[in-house]
Amino acid sequence: MKIVAIANHKGGTGKTTTTLALGAALAAEGRRTLVVDLDPQASLTLAAGITAPTATIWNAMEQILATSAPPAPESLIHALPTCGLHLLPASLTLAAADLALLNAERREYVLADLLATLRADYDVALIDCPPSLNLLVINALTASHEVLIPVQPDYLAVGGLSLFMQTIDRVKTRKLNPHLRISGLVLTMTSYTTTHDRAYIPQLHGLAKRYQIPVLAEVPRATRVRDAAAAGVPITTFAARHPAAQAYAQLADKLILRWGLARAAGVEVLEALTHV
Repeated sequence: MKIVAIANHKGGTGKTTTTLALGAALAAEGRRTLVVDLDPQASLTLAAGITAPTATIWNAMEQILATSAPPAPESLIHALPTCGLHLLPASLTLAAADLALLNAERREYVLADLLATLRADYDVALIDCPPSLNLLVINALTASHEVLIPVQPDYLAVGGLSLFMQTIDRVKTRKLNPHLRISGLVLTMTSYTTTHDRAYIPQLHGLAKRYQIPVLAEVPRATRVRDAAAAGVPITTFAARHPAAQAYAQLADKLILRWGLARAAGVEVLEALTHV
């Protein structure tokens, strides 16, 4: 299972939208995909249409802290039939995590231990991280093979990207996860009709070049994305032909190739024939 943190310490960069839309695009390509809500605001859970989960990721993390044994996965995970995803939900109770983890043994590895029990069930797990640099984010970066960074083209985002890159370096140099890689940047809420975006989009491309990471997608600003969240479905399901949805579909295709999840040609042909 490829585990990917969708992370940026700055809020409002499109992490939740990217997690849900990219996950749905991967699922549409036939990859078994889990999306993990690691934000106490539970935005991913709400955007997926789940308003009051009875069991959440914090219940699982608490049990691991208390007993070193995670609960049964089926007691935690919600199937999302409208988009083919599975969701590990969150709620406001996750706000207690930072204090509870502070003095815990293996405090940086609790999420890794939880996801290890699901390794055989999924091809990809995408973690929607909170907009902070707390122990939850460190858990996500420690558990992940790669980190995908959504970033909005504005002054604060350009300045904050360097700080977040330092956090990733600390996770690697402290040997919490020395093999962590950066998938690349996803430029979100872009609009070439505004002077502001036309100024900062090239700056983000320049920063990506400096850090030797790719810009994998540019997702246009669109009210349909907010409409999709209000409807409890990803933009790729809500308006599949919209340019924002297409950007996430193309991103999924790039990552499938990058992660080695492309299927053999014979398998694709066989599946196509079975659906005729």
